[in-house]
Amino acid sequence: MRQRLAGAALAFGCAVAPAFCADAAQLVPVASGLDQPVYVTAPPDDPRLFVVERTGRIVVIDAGVVQPTPFLDIRDRVDTEREGGLTGLVFPPDYAASGRFFVYYTNGVPLVNDRVMQARISSFTAVGDPRTSDLADAASEQPLFALDLPNVMHHGGTIAIRDHWLYLGLGDGGGATSDTGAYDPDDTAQDGGQLLGKMLRFDLTQNEQPQVWSKGFRNPFRFSFDRQTGDLYIGDVGQDSREEIDVESAGSSGGLNYGWDVMEGSICADPSMSKPPCHDPSLVPPVYEYEHEVDGCSAVTGGFVYRGTQVPALVGEYLFSDFCHPQIWSLRWEAGSGLVGLPVDRSAELVPPGATLSHIAGFGEDADGELYVTAIGDFSSTGGSVYRVPEPLATPSAAVAAVALLSLRARSGS
Repeated sequence: MRQRLAGAALAFGCAVAPAFCADAAQLVPVASGLDQPVYVTAPPDDPRLFVVERTGRIVVIDAGVVQPTPFLDIRDRVDTEREGGLTGLVFPPDYAASGRFFVYYTNGVPLVNDRVMQARISSFTAVGDPRTSDLADAASEQPLFALDLPNVMHHGGTIAIRDHWLYLGLGDGGGATSDTGAYDPDDTAQDGGQLLGKMLRFDLTQNEQPQVWSKGFRNPFRFSFDRQTGDLYIGDVGQDSREEIDVESAGSSGGLNYGWDVMEGSICADPSMSKPPCHDPSLVPPVYEYEHEVDGCSAVTGGFVYRGTQVPALVGEYLFSDFCHPQIWSLRWEAGSGLVGLPVDRSAELVPPGATLSHIAGFGEDADGELYVTAIGDFSSTGGSVYRVPEPLATPSAAVAAVALLSLRARSGS
């Protein structure tokens, strides 16, 4: 039986709010038969799509056709145990000239009697003219960053570029002696001397060691920058009770503490004399959170603010999902005002009836800012799909707003 998100994921249908669905359009399939697709992106001013497969490949979709030869194949060095794999890809602004791009993956490093998972950012280079090349040189790897992980969980999954800085969100690592990674057993997220549980950034013009931008994360698997404002949106995966969305204004100078594991969302998680107390003013609360169902699966999949042109009703809306549930929500946040109105469950209008939109692992943008959704499906080598957010979408009716008021928990933030 499919589990639901208590207090947050009431899926209303057209029978409940027919005005909402009158002009709705559903997600458009872009590609299927993929091997665990987890992310999609594109270089600047490039009409193609580049799809990241967790098992270690990047494939190109050109004019709606998946190219037979992968753009990059590094399956021989990618460790996919538990939460591991190839999960991040970003093209810098100068990609058309340099051909250099960056990936984030976990690498299994052999040891004498054991093995360790390593978080790694590396650059690779396209073969030939980057503007038309569908092939990268797998032997061109240049490591930018590597960190041994204490566990096979909670190591983030996204890299993104704002200005000349490359950002990486790292989770708390799950603990060196923990099978479950529960409640940050090594207290890494609040430890300013460790990189785990932090948002890091790298100066691409200097190639220096990473800077800690912010701390207090459990597992910021998906984060993104609003391409218009530069605001940072983070989906931090929770423990037992809360999933949260954090937003940081582009004007921030960093140094913020998002609370884990003192707080899980807005509730006390693991107060300690060596940490700030619960609800301490120094801790930044989420702009939105939702509850777990008892014994239910929940894991927020952070998304993007829509800045495309095909769906006017969604411009400025942040779309996100949950790995455990085939549902999509949107919210609106504004600097200085916080959360504007209530989040809206977009599932009834977007998810096609009977679709196997299961295990949503990422959203993505093309060069024009149009949004895409990646779904792993049944974890088979051919069970994954990519969908495009279509046009048009209806404006939520008063009936839907009333349903949302009863079903969604939200907090204002700044």
